[in-house]
Amino acid sequence: SLDGMPNLLPSLIHFRDHFTNLSQILNQLIQFDQQSGELSETQKTLLKSIEKFIAEESEYVAKLTTLDQVFVSPLANNDVFKSNKNDFESIFNKVQEITALHSNMLKGLQKVASSFPRVPVGSIILPLVEGFSVYTNYITNITHAKQTIERCTRENKDFAKFLKNLPKTNITLESLISLPATRLNACLLNIEVFIKLTSPTSADRV
Repeated sequence: SLDGMPNLLPSLIHFRDHFTNLSQILNQLIQFDQQSGELSETQKTLLKSIEKFIAEESEYVAKLTTLDQVFVSPLANNDVFKSNKNDFESIFNKVQEITALHSNMLKGLQKVASSFPRVPVGSIILPLVEGFSVYTNYITNITHAKQTIERCTRENKDFAKFLKNLPKTNITLESLISLPATRLNACLLNIEVFIKLTSPTSADRV
């Protein structure tokens, strides 16, 4: 609902601060503590956690790609918002930046998993930490974005027609726009798991 969305801002500030703290830890992650022979039980658990994160990120990136291909790109290249470009910006603010951020994270995590344990998790996450600041603008704008969708559906006949002509699916523009607000917390929780599971003697843990 729209009413609860403004309450996300304090949480986002917490996430931002936590990512900053994590970045100080992850800055130490240069190379993984390689061990010969079979993986330890902790390493096996860490790998399973990485694979779980990959599955989640794959689904998230797929939905963000749908948002871009079905809505953002077509509407950016037609005349639906010709008379009011601000409405387009209000609805799709930072979507493509978030998609790029998570596409890069997904590729990095896949590299970690395929080379485990030679490639450190931290070496993938650290360069992306600052990129999560894009969520600050996105989440503060999300209520306005949903309100703009509602208003444009009523007042912009071309937009209403565009939505009506889309293939019938269970995925709506509103649901796709809401995804980043919930995904941020999941990313944070996954990173916390990685930190807990990394061996104290590894370069992936301080």
